[in-house]
Order: sequence, then structure tokens, then C-alpha cells
Amino acid sequence: MNRISGPFPDVEHSEESTSSEARDALTAVVNLVQDGVEGLAKSAELVEDTVAQALFQGWSDERREFLADLHNIAARFTADDGDPGTAGGAVHRAWMTAKSAVTGDDEAVIEAAIGGEQTAIEAYEKALATDLPDYARPVIQQQLEQIRSIHDRLVNWDAV
Repeated sequence: MNRISGPFPDVEHSEESTSSEARDALTAVVNLVQDGVEGLAKSAELVEDTVAQALFQGWSDERREFLADLHNIAARFTADDGDPGTAGGAVHRAWMTAKSAVTGDDEAVIEAAIGGEQTAIEAYEKALATDLPDYARPVIQQQLEQIRSIHDRLVNWDAV
């Protein structure tokens, strides 16, 4: 994935000045969403159930759209656009691959995805607790609600 390297322009050149806490929180969200794009796509590869494959791939595609929206927000208030995922995300994806290979169990992948979604929920909530600019807040809130919906669906997987 092509990513813009380094931070966006200095605060004095940005449309709006925002606290470093909000910039850091948004950068964390961007990184976790990148992890989500990759982790959900990996989940689609690992599960055997065709319904689960389609759901995970769709959720990964949705996260890619989230990422584009987040990069636009970050550019407006000088947040770093993040790294291509976090080291923790890479370790988590490797663990999912290994556990799935050993257990051959879709349930292990679903449990790992639940953990990833919970981490994303916490990052979004933390971002919303900062002084995000007014134009960013509704986007972050809407994405959080979609992630919560996915989390709930995963938690209640047997009902799917």
C-alpha cells in the first residue's frame, strides 16, 4: 500500500491547530485501521467457512475506506498518517496464522478478530475523548459504530 511518509505539514500551516494528544490518538487509530485492513484480509484467507470469508473480506475493504477518510482528516490537522500497521498487528496476524494452522479451527480466527476489534474500539474511544476538530468527530464516531457492529457480530458468531 502506498503511504505518505513522515508527518503532515507543520501546525502553523494547517487549517486548524489540534492538541498533540488528539494527533497522537488519531495516529494510533490510523495504525490500528491499517492493521485491521491486513488482519481482516488475513482472516478471510484463514477461515474455511465461505460466509466468514466473504464477511472478513468485506470488512477489510471497509477498513480500507476508513483509512482513506482518516488520511484526509489527518492531513487537515497535521497528524502523522501512521506507519504501515503496528508491530503488534504483525505479531497478531502471525499468531492467527500459526494458531489456525495448528487447530484448523475457524473459531480461533474469530476469537483473534474479536480481540482486534476490541483494541480498535478502545483506540477510537480514546480519540473521541480528545479535542478532535469538529469535522473529524462525526467520521470517527461513525467508524466506531461500524466497528462495534462487527465486534458484536463476531461475539455472537453462532447466531450468524
